[in-house]
Amino acid sequence: MLKDFEESPQPFVVGVVDVQGSSVIMTNCIKQISEKHPEVAILLLSADDQNKNVKKRKVTVVAHAPADALAKGLKANDWAKEAAVAVGGKGGGREGTAQGSGPSVENIGKAAEAATAFASSKF
Repeated sequence: MLKDFEESPQPFVVGVVDVQGSSVIMTNCIKQISEKHPEVAILLLSADDQNKNVKKRKVTVVAHAPADALAKGLKANDWAKEAAVAVGGKGGGREGTAQGSGPSVENIGKAAEAATAFASSKF
C-alpha cells in the first residue's frame, strides 16, 4: 500500500491491512504514515475474520483527516461512518480522527470502495 502511494502521491489513502481488526496497530500505522506525509488523509480497514466466535467477527475502520483534508470538507468521522455503514455497522469520533466497525467482514472490499468514493468526492 505505501509503496504504491510513494510512487503516486494522492491527497488520501484508503487501505486494507491484515492486522485482525486491531485498532491499536491501525492507529500506529496511521501515525507512521502521517509522520512522513502529514498532509495526507488516511483510512484503514481490517477484518477480524479469524475469531472462533463468528458473532465477534468484524471489520474495524480507523480514519485520520489532517487540516488540508478538513479544509476540503473531508471529516474523519463522516468518512469512517461511510465505510462502517458498508459493512453493516456505524462509526463516529472527531473531525480529525474517528473509528467505526461492522459485522459484515465479507463486505470489506465494498467498504474500501465506499471510502474511496467518499474521499474522492471531496478532492
